[in-house]
Amino acid sequence: MRASKLFFSAIMILFATVLLAAGVATIMLPSITPLRDAIITAIEQGSPPVYYTGLSLIALAITIFVIMLFTERKLTIRTVMGDDTVAVENSVISGYIEDYWNNTFPEYSITTEVIINRKGIEIIATFKTQPTEDEEELLATIEQGLTKILGDNFGYTKPFIFTIRFLGEGPCPLQTSPARRP
Repeated sequence: MRASKLFFSAIMILFATVLLAAGVATIMLPSITPLRDAIITAIEQGSPPVYYTGLSLIALAITIFVIMLFTERKLTIRTVMGDDTVAVENSVISGYIEDYWNNTFPEYSITTEVIINRKGIEIIATFKTQPTEDEEELLATIEQGLTKILGDNFGYTKPFIFTIRFLGEGPCPLQTSPARRP
């Protein structure tokens, strides 16, 4: 699990817990007269705990907002095309790869996930059915096609990781293969 997803999961759990506690407190508050009177008095007098609670909530909200801005960046890979450096999003790469699947292997239902991280590009292809071709030959054909797509369209010449999965089958001996430029 990526760190940003873990962070957002933790925030959602915290937020749900706070909402649950606020709901229970709201239901219970009318029946606990001393607590209700103490809260009303603290709010009316503008006591420091109320002020610091509000200030803490504002600081927490700003912190969450800033962290969300930094962790929800679009994932891009920077490549050199001609004289320019270009940032390419993973959705653009996915589109080209989906076109490749539709043109090269129209008989198969293939889904693709493109992951961009600091190490480079990882392409995960999931075949919904077991291919009938020789797996070694199929893998070589796919790697050549993906290398050509990345090189010709995006100027990406570094090695990438290609993972192929077959649904409903056991682990394939060809699951992970680092592709290299010829």
